[in-house]
Amino acid sequence: MRVYQALEDKTFHVPEPIFLALKSLGKTISKTGDTLVPTFPDIPTTRVDDIPGTLGVIGIENHNVYEELPVIGPTIEALRQRVSGENPTNARAYGSLLAPPGTTANVNLQGFARLSFCRREALATLHDLGIEEDVQFQNIHNTGISYQILNFVSEYLSTTEIFKLYNVSVLQMPDTGSTGQLIAARPEPTELLPDTRAGNTYVAMQSMTAESAMMAGVSEAFGLNQFKENSLDGDEWTRNASWSALNFTQAHPAPPGYDDNRNDRRNLPNRYLERVFYAAGDWAGDYRKMVVDRLVRQ
Repeated sequence: MRVYQALEDKTFHVPEPIFLALKSLGKTISKTGDTLVPTFPDIPTTRVDDIPGTLGVIGIENHNVYEELPVIGPTIEALRQRVSGENPTNARAYGSLLAPPGTTANVNLQGFARLSFCRREALATLHDLGIEEDVQFQNIHNTGISYQILNFVSEYLSTTEIFKLYNVSVLQMPDTGSTGQLIAARPEPTELLPDTRAGNTYVAMQSMTAESAMMAGVSEAFGLNQFKENSLDGDEWTRNASWSALNFTQAHPAPPGYDDNRNDRRNLPNRYLERVFYAAGDWAGDYRKMVVDRLVRQ
């Protein structure tokens, strides 16, 4: 409720690729007449070592959300790491506090990555926005959401000439979405190498009902119904590397059930997961780049 009150009358500048992805999510009516509504978890409000907006330490119950949705906690952690240390502008790796003992986080954890070099002007901006190493981050009710940062990013995006911009009130967007949500993108296990990410691999599109090529493209480009699969090669503890937010080892393998529930959030009725209509496979990353390139202003 506090987030709603803080953002109720606010609008933000959103580039067209992100705007189209947001518009694709929501209630849709299938060709069989079913009304289907996607489900989303509540906004995370758990603190881990004073990092707000998390779901707690990554585990069996929450890893899917960390891997599939932009949980804000890992980004807050990255920002605090950015301003810390004796040489905060340097490129460097860091270990996430969200990874349980014996594991390390990787880029499948949304918001986590090795820190690249940054300019001192950027570092000064973070300080101006209240990001400090040892000061509690000011946000809305432990969600990690800061209107000050949202507004700054919006104003920064307003200067871009690369994409068309939309003024969006996130809380007033229509609740309808694309039928692309009903088309599954299935990675090909034989193409999943240890350094492959599930969202950038060879996928085949399938659906229960006949959908247009355009809708299949929307689903593939924006990952609306992206499945996660294990590789068939490599050591057993590395076969989930394309999608898992955590790196495991022989001494600390994935706990029982961790791999098995990887697609539990693909919760369409079972008949919609049947492979009735099928399209030849394609490289998801290349297709996504092609879609985004076409949205670039000429």
